Amino acid sequence: MIEVNKSFLAARKRERGGHFQVCYYKRFTMRAQLALITLFLILFSGTGFTVAQNKASETEVRGTQQQAAVVNLSHFTNDLHRGFMALRIVNLTQAGGVQSTLFLNIEGARVSDFRQLLDLRWGASPILFDDLFKDFVKNRGEVVVCPIVPGLQASSLRFFEMVPRS
Repeated sequence: MIEVNKSFLAARKRERGGHFQVCYYKRFTMRAQLALITLFLILFSGTGFTVAQNKASETEVRGTQQQAAVVNLSHFTNDLHRGFMALRIVNLTQAGGVQSTLFLNIEGARVSDFRQLLDLRWGASPILFDDLFKDFVKNRGEVVVCPIVPGLQASSLRFFEMVPRS
């Protein structure tokens, strides 16, 4: 409930010559409740209609349009588990026929720097970070590097042998 300031009500009572309308507070809460109910009805009715519309168009277009996915790799040597998981997920989506893009930013942008070694393992896994990354690039994966990462220059970018897209 809305808390009423008693000094405000006393001032209003003095302004009106001792007559005080109790309905003022109730009218305000009724207006607020009506506005909230109207807002929720508009939001929920609009969302339901839009979702139904998108699902219908999605089933029509699914057969003609290729799916695409973007995986954000923002951790590298500061959290190898996240880096390995991002590469595993992007490789799985690529293997599933989804055109995948690997977006390298923050710490993950260091993967694109040729001065950074990629012969890293996470835990007891025999898989190297370098192997996962090369598999992704070899399978026509697209790599996008954030252009505003500090310390990364165009002259230090790693150039991979990319398979040309057909």
